[in-house]
Amino acid sequence: MKEPRYEMKEYNRKHFGVEWSDPFHWLLDAPLKSIVATENDYYESVARFDRDLYRELNLRHDKTKPLLRIRTKEGYYVNLLNRNRLSKMSVILPNTDKEILIDEDVIYYQFDTANRFVFYSKDAEDGSEKGRIHVRNLRLDRQRDILRNVTTTFGVDQDRNIYYGRSDSTGRVTRFCKYVWKTQREDLIFEEMDPTIDLEIAVSSCKTMLFLRRVQTFTSQIFSIDLRDGKNVMREMTPFETGVDYEMEYSNGRYYALTNLRHKNYSVMLHEPHKPGREVFHPGHSTAKIVTFNVIDDIIYVHEQSRGKSFFYMITVKGTEKPRVIKVAFPEPAFDITLMTDSIDWTQKKIYVRYSSPITPPTYYEISWAKQSMERKYASGCGYIDKTRYTMKIDYVGRNRIPVVYFYREDMLKDDNSNPLYIAGYGAYGMNTDISYKSDLIALTERGFICAYAYVRGGGDVSQDWYYEGTNLNKRNTFLDFIEVTRYLQKMYSRPDRTVAFGRSAGGFLMGAIANRAPELYNTIYMQVPFLDVLNTLMDATQPLTTIEYLEFGSPSTNEAEFKNLKEWAPYENIEKKRYPNIIIEVGRQDPRVNYRESIRYMAKMRMMRRHNGTKMLLYVDTTTGHFPNDTVEKELVKKTRSLRFIMDNVGLV
Repeated sequence: MKEPRYEMKEYNRKHFGVEWSDPFHWLLDAPLKSIVATENDYYESVARFDRDLYRELNLRHDKTKPLLRIRTKEGYYVNLLNRNRLSKMSVILPNTDKEILIDEDVIYYQFDTANRFVFYSKDAEDGSEKGRIHVRNLRLDRQRDILRNVTTTFGVDQDRNIYYGRSDSTGRVTRFCKYVWKTQREDLIFEEMDPTIDLEIAVSSCKTMLFLRRVQTFTSQIFSIDLRDGKNVMREMTPFETGVDYEMEYSNGRYYALTNLRHKNYSVMLHEPHKPGREVFHPGHSTAKIVTFNVIDDIIYVHEQSRGKSFFYMITVKGTEKPRVIKVAFPEPAFDITLMTDSIDWTQKKIYVRYSSPITPPTYYEISWAKQSMERKYASGCGYIDKTRYTMKIDYVGRNRIPVVYFYREDMLKDDNSNPLYIAGYGAYGMNTDISYKSDLIALTERGFICAYAYVRGGGDVSQDWYYEGTNLNKRNTFLDFIEVTRYLQKMYSRPDRTVAFGRSAGGFLMGAIANRAPELYNTIYMQVPFLDVLNTLMDATQPLTTIEYLEFGSPSTNEAEFKNLKEWAPYENIEKKRYPNIIIEVGRQDPRVNYRESIRYMAKMRMMRRHNGTKMLLYVDTTTGHFPNDTVEKELVKKTRSLRFIMDNVGLV
């Protein structure tokens, strides 16, 4: 099958005195059904399906859904089948043997105080991220679909009124609403009018306090609602001060804040409305940052990251006593850990955490906060991995000491720089790089690949300054860091014709930028749901989530310096007539965050401009998913099989 090509139509733009042409501008509004079908057919004709590889991925796929049996404050026994989120759950009523199964992918749940109902949320099945809230009458075993197109995190007060958020046409949460149980009506409590601010709903771990968070990039304001009194009074907890950020928790009558008010890399503080109290915990040095925190009873759980290394702490806070800090030891320097706040057993005072690393499949630990101890409970159902053969390292690259975590099979390492290399990066929004177990990367390392994660500037992996040095007018540092790490790893282990780069979402525009700036360093660039048409998107305020991106990337419509900066590195605008590596892109038709048209336009222009050197450029549009996968395991593994086979073929692995 021939590579798809599309008609070019003259279209010129001019802004701040800069002129440029866009021959595929017409694809922004054109019907794309036939184009999607053609692209998918071409993708399947080139990215071949490998049945043996599929079987291997299926063996290594995390099928673990450990049964976590907990007892709630309301007296229910709840059986949770956990994985990344709750998945299925069942409820055993107090003083009975009756078990009610909720056979759905539950994201969040909450019982009412009268022991009659359980409320739970799930995602829309089309990948649009429009949540649904359901209620199950536990005594009558009847279910009702109450709300649609709402946030999946919500609160329920003592009168069974439900508090949640609703999005506008751009995907920004702008309305905070209350569903009145008795009258079945929706009341608007608060509406956000500032187009650069998003609303977030959070509920304390004990599920008695709801927090409404007005969020701008690393600036936030928090209001609270006590779900125990049914008065839905919004209490202002913090002011809105530019550059000051808060997350809030509540336990045993006290508020706790994770904030950068006194420490730029965040600290945990006791808090009263507009009266920050004493500092309980903060990072020990300037290159460490608190990633997340939770408070359960009188124990604070803190996940900290420092230059690619992760740390986990339990902090005892009682009265006016000096906090007692316990560092929880794990055997690996780099790992991912999730405190499963929906798996709290309040009567037994215990909770579960999900732990994994690049070479450790998901493992579940039980934490007793009364004993302040951890016990390994469930191991993953993934296929066997001989960890004794693996090496995992953290190096620091260049003058800026860019952290890179990489791992490989020691017995397959070659000393002639012919090792295939897979390097991933993100570097945006101050977010941390995901370094959890991935079955596809294990499949690569089992074939001799070195797999690496580059903690480039723009992410939150080192410090708050690390983020600011890779955002807006400093965004080029993100791309320069990735290129520097690539050269470093190639000098030690690999070479360009055996190097693959990967980025997802905002990591996708990182991929688009390195493809333009250093195409000679890569054999293949692999992108998922990439943000590629950055300039066009940010100049159109009606596009999803655009207005809240201005502090991150710049506002090209109104700021000349930010426009010219974006114009210099925007992936789509900077495609030139030169040789490019192989490219494979996977997008979701229902994606509410990054429009799939961006990738179609990017691929059309790339195929037109590149000097043909035998490289292949593939685009797959999944018509049933959005920004995050919601596939069946079988469908997900088929896609992984095709992309991995494409990568392996390109670097010469048969």
